[in-house]
Amino acid sequence: FTSAEEAARKEVKRQYAESHPKKVEAKDGRFYIDGNPFYFRATHFGGEYPLTGHPSTDKNWWRKMMRTIKEWGLNGIRFHSYCPPEAAFAVADEEDIALLVECGMWNHFEDTPNGQEMWEVLKYETRKILENFGHHPSFVFFSPSNEPGGAWHQPLRRWVSESKEYDEQLGYGGRRIYTAQSGWPFEVPAAEVEGMDFIYFHRSGFGPLVGGNIRNHQGWNGKDFSVSIEGVKMPVVCHELGQTCAYPNYDIIDKFTGYLQPGNYKVFKECARANGVLPYADEFVKCSGENQLRIYKEELEANFRTPEIQGFEMLDLHDYLGQGTALVGILDAFWENKGYGDPVLFRNNCSDTVLLTRCSSYVWKNTDSTVIPVEVCHYGKEDIKDAVIQWKLTDKDAVLMAGELAVDFIPRGGNTAAGNISLNFAQNKESKELTLMLTLEKGNVKSTNSWKLYVFAKAEEVALPNENFVYTRDWEEAKSGLEAGKKVVFIPYLSEFFYGFLMVFMSPMGKIE
Repeated sequence: FTSAEEAARKEVKRQYAESHPKKVEAKDGRFYIDGNPFYFRATHFGGEYPLTGHPSTDKNWWRKMMRTIKEWGLNGIRFHSYCPPEAAFAVADEEDIALLVECGMWNHFEDTPNGQEMWEVLKYETRKILENFGHHPSFVFFSPSNEPGGAWHQPLRRWVSESKEYDEQLGYGGRRIYTAQSGWPFEVPAAEVEGMDFIYFHRSGFGPLVGGNIRNHQGWNGKDFSVSIEGVKMPVVCHELGQTCAYPNYDIIDKFTGYLQPGNYKVFKECARANGVLPYADEFVKCSGENQLRIYKEELEANFRTPEIQGFEMLDLHDYLGQGTALVGILDAFWENKGYGDPVLFRNNCSDTVLLTRCSSYVWKNTDSTVIPVEVCHYGKEDIKDAVIQWKLTDKDAVLMAGELAVDFIPRGGNTAAGNISLNFAQNKESKELTLMLTLEKGNVKSTNSWKLYVFAKAEEVALPNENFVYTRDWEEAKSGLEAGKKVVFIPYLSEFFYGFLMVFMSPMGKIE
């Protein structure tokens, strides 16, 4: 562009920013957008475009994608190690989607002469992003890099201060907030982290939970992750939550009509055929998909129960093609439903208002009773006054127990304790699957959520068949039984094994491309 053309472009952006004001704040451990409390519910997007291989500049493509994520209760997108094109920002402005943008970096940073060259690349990239897209109100969050390497703590804190200063110089100050990086813990506990507006990681590195986790099973079953981020002063966003895979749906093979070939799916399909399980593929998709949904429900609700956490980024609402075969999505790689997920049901645990329980278990004996605390995570447009939460425990269509919890005031911008539900399972003489359902309807707020509870009646004592049968957890006893020609059921404790759980897309099979 000529200098005159460049000046004209800057003026257009200045006028756009002036006509689309935005004030983004991180204060008192919360996010505020234009003065309203905000909980960031985002999907990951790593920039995969399986038909073209390059980012789409078609606003219709972005509009379809963003309306899809809204249908599933999300309000944001995290762009993994890249900045999207103008069309993405323009549509996000229209659709009220919050964007977390990262520089095109996944690099090594340090305050040494060797680190200076990478620092200059980061600085150049940052300024280009702010100059070209800083006027967009959807550009709410900014991070320099995903999972940086090296002694990054000091240089990337400096990036925050220098970038915010440049934002001010452009006339865009206050339109977005900054973090020093995406993913890793810091060298100090979360309560001592400084030099940024918010923390964006998946573990703190401190506290009693392994790694200081703020995702995965440590927060499930009615628990939360507060012990990992105790005393934190700024809002926390959970990085790459979920990562639970489902079995591949081979119907997607025919959708790859562009440059990218689905060789991985074809290998998996032929492997299934060779092992005689291909006829069961649809059932595998359904069963693994339903389990995926159960786990995502646990993950999301654990985040909502943690008051220090003010957002999450799912990995992923759709399948991720950027790292082997990461079938982590409820939607396929083309942002289309795989068939086992229902967006209406998903929004029960992913929306502005979510009803939560602190249920310590989903499995009970019919001799048990329990007290389940209930709370409301509310980030809607208005406070809720004189609310009544209806609850019921059902066996299919039969209502076994029911009641209500009156809550005088539910302020927006946090969690409110709503009371306790007392359950007694003695009336269940047989083993059953029950459903606990909560419903809140007040004004424009209509929220419901439910949980499956499995109640087991006491099993009859079963005598061992004869002296030639061995049931044991001890290997030596099992071995002796086998050597003596007896029938053996050996059920060892899992703790006796060296084992680990690895996401399938990080395994050798998942790396097939």
